[in-house]
Amino acid sequence: MNLLFWILCFLAAVLPVLALCYYIYKKDVNPEPSKTLLRIFVCGCITTIPIIFLEVFIQKYYSLDTVLENFWLLFINIFISVAFIEEGFKWIVTKKLGYDIKEFDEIYDIIVYSVFASLGFACVENILYVFSNGLGNALLRAFTSVPGHTCFGVVMGYYFSKAKMSEISKEENKCRKYMILSFIIPTVLHTFYNTVILHFAATGIFSFLFLFLIFLSLMFITSFKIVDEVSDEQRFLYNDIEEENLNMIVNESSQKDAISAKKGVHFCSNCGNNVDGCNYCTSCGFKIC
Repeated sequence: MNLLFWILCFLAAVLPVLALCYYIYKKDVNPEPSKTLLRIFVCGCITTIPIIFLEVFIQKYYSLDTVLENFWLLFINIFISVAFIEEGFKWIVTKKLGYDIKEFDEIYDIIVYSVFASLGFACVENILYVFSNGLGNALLRAFTSVPGHTCFGVVMGYYFSKAKMSEISKEENKCRKYMILSFIIPTVLHTFYNTVILHFAATGIFSFLFLFLIFLSLMFITSFKIVDEVSDEQRFLYNDIEEENLNMIVNESSQKDAISAKKGVHFCSNCGNNVDGCNYCTSCGFKIC
């Protein structure tokens, strides 16, 4: 009987995580290699070990118990002792094992990587909570905490994708900005999520429960909208940049032709040869008009 109970607890903790992994994976038109995703997921699981040690250590100095009834002090403590650490490790796993690999060639890919890193951590965390608090806790977390970690991963991956596009197009300032946002935004979301629900649990003020439900709903809707839109768009990063550069060249050539026309001089937009009065370029054969 005890063995059956533990098996049920394990399944209740793991199945919601696997279901969300599958959902995010299936939204990818060109699925990523299984080995890559498994490696990222497992590393996400492993991050639980240093995270627990760091959180225990830091919470000696930033204890949550003494500030549960003060919303802003609780917010600061959770940011420092929980969200910063957890999202930081997820960010490192995604950056090292997802962002810098050659398989990351579509804008949706990095969302898959970051969600798998996030859900790897969430899987172990969920097992620990469910084994400690029972099956009832598993049901609650299946609709709150696990999707919450998924949303944090989606937002992280979204800004990572913007950073990669900026990096390829050599916009260093934009790349740096999106890199920072890929860490800060999910950390703030994570902090607010924990703060509101813990503050409600400590004070019993129902307005905070209402606020939590609104926040959770908006975060879910926004995150899964990002997943749908980015996966449907499914652009190839490098082709996009090449096409943008080509369009810029064509536009520049058109502008040069317009300027030349005003001066009464015409040049081939393909090779630059003087083509006054000609329909075709005598140098390269390019059709002028």
